[in-house]
Amino acid sequence: MAQLQTNCRRWEIEGSQTEKNREALSKKEVFTVQPKGILVIGNTGQLVDLAKRNTFELFRRNTLNPEILAFDELYERAKFIVAHTAQKKTVAAQETPEADPSAVADDNIPF
Repeated sequence: MAQLQTNCRRWEIEGSQTEKNREALSKKEVFTVQPKGILVIGNTGQLVDLAKRNTFELFRRNTLNPEILAFDELYERAKFIVAHTAQKKTVAAQETPEADPSAVADDNIPF
């Protein structure tokens, strides 16, 4: 966790400020302010009793950065995004052929 926090900080201070990166990011109007790390560990199936689940939830809810996810949670999020992206493409194609099918509303993503 400390290594990930260090890498996020290093990107903010050094990586986003190198000439090549700064130029590419500014063309897209992207600016780095406190990048968020994501730590993917374990599987929620390993949390076999209430005490383990509660301990895990307390730990990750009281950790500001990085965000802590289990592999199965990440998989479910990816499935959700893919399913809703495909669904939006279908709806957009039916409504107007010129609609942007790649647009996904952020409020529908489960994180």
